[in-house]
Formats: sequence, C-alpha cells, structure tokens
Amino acid sequence: MLLIACGVTLVWWLVNHFDLLLNILDTILGILSPILIGLILAFVLNLLLSPLERLWDKLFLKENSRPIVKKLRRPICLLLSFLIVLGIIFAVCFVVIPKLGSTVVDMVNTISAYVKTLDVRYDDLRATLEQYAITLPEIDLGKNDLLTKITDLLAKGGSALLNTTISVTTSVLSAVVNLLMGVVFSVYILAQKETLGRQIKRLLYAVFPEKRVTPFLAFLSRVSRTFSQFVTGQTIEAVILGTLVFLGMLILRLPFAPVIAVLVGVTALIPILGSWIGAIVGALLILPSSFMKAIWFGVFLIVLQQIEGNLIYPHVVGKSVGLPGIWVFFAVIVGSGLGGIAGMLLGVPVCAVIYDEVRRAMRKREAAKADVQDDTPTP
Repeated sequence: MLLIACGVTLVWWLVNHFDLLLNILDTILGILSPILIGLILAFVLNLLLSPLERLWDKLFLKENSRPIVKKLRRPICLLLSFLIVLGIIFAVCFVVIPKLGSTVVDMVNTISAYVKTLDVRYDDLRATLEQYAITLPEIDLGKNDLLTKITDLLAKGGSALLNTTISVTTSVLSAVVNLLMGVVFSVYILAQKETLGRQIKRLLYAVFPEKRVTPFLAFLSRVSRTFSQFVTGQTIEAVILGTLVFLGMLILRLPFAPVIAVLVGVTALIPILGSWIGAIVGALLILPSSFMKAIWFGVFLIVLQQIEGNLIYPHVVGKSVGLPGIWVFFAVIVGSGLGGIAGMLLGVPVCAVIYDEVRRAMRKREAAKADVQDDTPTP
C-alpha cells in the first residue's frame, strides 16, 4: 500500500509540475549537448574510420613494417574521415546553397513577368470556356500588384525580424561552440575507442552481475550494428538516387543537373520524404529558366520516386537492417508522427531493433516448447 501511495503521489506531482520537469530536462540537455553531439559525430565518423583502417592495414601494415606505420594508422585515418565529411559539407554549403540563393533572387526579379503571363493565360482560358457557357470569375492578377503586397508584408515583419536578430545570433554562437566542443570530444572518443570500451566493460562487470552484463553488452552490440547498417544503407540509397537524378537530367537535357543531383542526394538521407523535398527545390531551380522543363523534371521525379520508394529503399535500406519493406514504411510513418524529421531518421533502426528482439524471443520460446515436447514421454 505504501508503494502504491508513493506512486500515486509521484504521478500527481509530475502532472502538476510538468512544465518544471520540461524545463529541468531542457537544462540537462543543454548542459549535455556537447557530449551528445560528440557521441553522434563519433558514431558517424567511425563508419568511415573502420573501413579506412582496414584499407590501411591491407596496404601498409606488413609483418616487417616499422612501428611508426602502426602509430600513424589511427591519426591519418581519422583525419581522412574528417576531410571526407568536411568535403561533403563544403559541397553543400558552397555549391548548392549559393546556387539556391541566386535562383531565389532570379525568381523574385521575374515574379512580375510570371504574374502578367498568368493573367493573360487566365483571360484566354475564360474566353475559351465562355464559348461553352462556362463562366469563370474575373481575376486581374496584374492589378493586385503582388510584388507591392509582398514588399509591404516584409516591411511590416522587418521590425519583428530585427528584434529577434540578437537572440538568433546568440543561439547560433551557442550552437557553434557546442559543435566545436562536440568535435573535440568525438576525436578523443575515436582516438581511444578500444581503451574506453575495455574500461566500460570492466566497470559494468565490477558493479553488476555477470549474467546481467553479458546479455546487455550483446544487446548493445546488436543495436550498434543495426544503426551502423542503417546509416550505411541510407547513404548508399542517397548516392544511388542522386546518380539516377543526374543521369536522367542529362538525358532529358535539363539545366542544373549536378547541383540538383547533389541536392536530391543530400535530402534523400531523410527516409522516404527527404527526396521529395529535394525534388521540390530542384523544380524551383529550373522554373525561372523554363516552365516546361520544370514540368518535365516533375514528371521525371514522380516516376523516379515510385522506383525509389518501391524498389530501391525497401531493398537497400530494408535489407541492410534486416527489416521487411512493409515495416520500413511503417517505421517511417510512425516515426514522422511521433518526432518529425528526427523520428523519421530514427524510426527505421529503432523498429529494426524491436523487430530483431521480438524475433529472437519468438525463436527462444519455440525452441523451449520443442524441448518440452521432446522430453514428454510417449504413452
């Protein structure tokens, strides 16, 4: 009864102080954010570091190799891993984003021409339909002066934007500091990952019973393997999709093929819906140069998305994590509903871990039942 009373009291306190609890959690996450960023970076970089170290061993580590070759293995491979990641970030920041910026400027400069063109085409459509006794309402887009309205809207919001500039700048600086601290922390983790692993195991075995620690470490190993395979599969899927977009745009002679291919490939790292985001932005890039080419690009991407959604993603990502295609879609849908983009990213590997654990439990139960039936004496 005492435990029940304590539980009810705790639940009542949590319900009545939920805002306080959220503030405490937010504070804790703010303090631990550099460590969390470092752990995530270390996990991602280790996916590059491990194969680079295996390649180093094959190329340089021989029986009669000098000790310096083995000592340089980790620093050089770690540096190469960082350079690869920085190269990808550089390509996105200094190739794709500037092109997007210039295209947005071009679109703003051509809005007036688009409005006038739509106005003329709408009038032609009204005149054609009136021949069949169909009357559409009269809309004169040119008289609405859309550009003026947009300018006024931006002007009214300018004061609010100015008021938030300081807070945004502070947040950006804080994020940069946390990122730098996370990078340093990830370097320490990767430089001594074997030593850290042994120390954590010794600590667990010293504090908890061995029968509890061994299954727990095995579970963590399966979780790490599943997440690693998911990230690898998702990256392969993004590279395949970006390559197909590039080749298709070259065949169709559409503009900005390299930039849009990189954009679609990067956004495709977000499961299922990420490539659609890249496709929409790509269509906006093409639109100022040619309306019909933007339409052709949209048709091409719709066809490619069907191939990607039904064939590439379930087979590449689904097989890499050992998850059937139907459960991949289920994980993405549920994850997006629970946590947005972060939920979509984590939904597939989390569902894969649950699927694997349930399958293991079922196999154990089936094996136990089979043993009981074998031990039962026949009459």
